[in-house]
Amino acid sequence: MRPTSRQEESASTVPLGEGVGCDAFACEDGACTHQGSAAEGERASEGTPSGGIPRTDIAALRLKHVARKYGGDDLMELSDRPPVLLWLYGSALIEATVCRSGAVQLRAHLVFDPTQPAAVSDAIRREERHLSLGRLIVDSEGDLALVHAVALERQALKLDEEVAEICRQANRLDDLLRQRVGGTRSLDRLQSECAALFLSSFPISDSSPKA
Repeated sequence: MRPTSRQEESASTVPLGEGVGCDAFACEDGACTHQGSAAEGERASEGTPSGGIPRTDIAALRLKHVARKYGGDDLMELSDRPPVLLWLYGSALIEATVCRSGAVQLRAHLVFDPTQPAAVSDAIRREERHLSLGRLIVDSEGDLALVHAVALERQALKLDEEVAEICRQANRLDDLLRQRVGGTRSLDRLQSECAALFLSSFPISDSSPKA
């Protein structure tokens, strides 16, 4: 699976998990309050709003607890600071990390490589009317994702509920969107790439008897 691309609707953005800047969709959704340079963001993340613990660490602890609930034994952690967590929920791949402001950023990968790109805008408009949370985007690779951010001050009461809702919506949307725009769901992409990796590591020889 290709590395996660950031949202690209008009400008280039920073990939999830690089820890260089706040996520564009988090700022647009009002969850992230970071402004200014990377150094300013680092100083902001060193704030200690509760018991001397940095806000990013508080958010990371909450996120890991909730992610284990929905990802189970298959939860993958790609990095620790900030945490970048991945898990499959049904057929959708969920990606979660923590912004320097302490906001938890969620991205559900829905459809890779749509085969009917002309139908994407209409499909997004149609499905967004039924969303209870988050919003649909087309990233810089042309893939479809559902994104949402949970601000630090809302996480104690809302993080579990909103992660659950993003997971449920993603598992429904990837099937609907694939029907409308073609392409590949996360589960199908993972299975295909795992199969290709297996075959490249253990090539199957022709052992049939010779005539």
